[in-house]
Amino acid sequence: MSSITHYSGTIIKGFQNGRLFGFPTANIKLSNDTEKLEQGVFAVLIKRQKKEYQGMLYVGNRPTIHLSELSIEINIFDFDQMIYGETIYFEIIRKIRESKQFSSVDDLIIQIKKDKDEVVHFFNS
Repeated sequence: MSSITHYSGTIIKGFQNGRLFGFPTANIKLSNDTEKLEQGVFAVLIKRQKKEYQGMLYVGNRPTIHLSELSIEINIFDFDQMIYGETIYFEIIRKIRESKQFSSVDDLIIQIKKDKDEVVHFFNS
């Protein structure tokens, strides 16, 4: 992974799949397209309007739902606001797992729940 762990980007509209799965995400267009993020699921701290939030970041191509374009999206815990067009800042704290394809959307949702539990446990310990 790059030594850079702090990133920023603009919130853009995505396909809203995270919302359908019960995990709404803020899709991010990085401020500097030359920055490369490692693919996977990560525990992150998010800064927005002088407030800090915890969340989980997904960087990957979403193979389970047959998409190939790279997606950078964050599920911000305890947050429910429309923030399209805003700039968000985030810091990668810990990698949870690699990106992978699941046999079904149901299996993906089960894994996302496990990922969130692991991230919450990490922040609470």
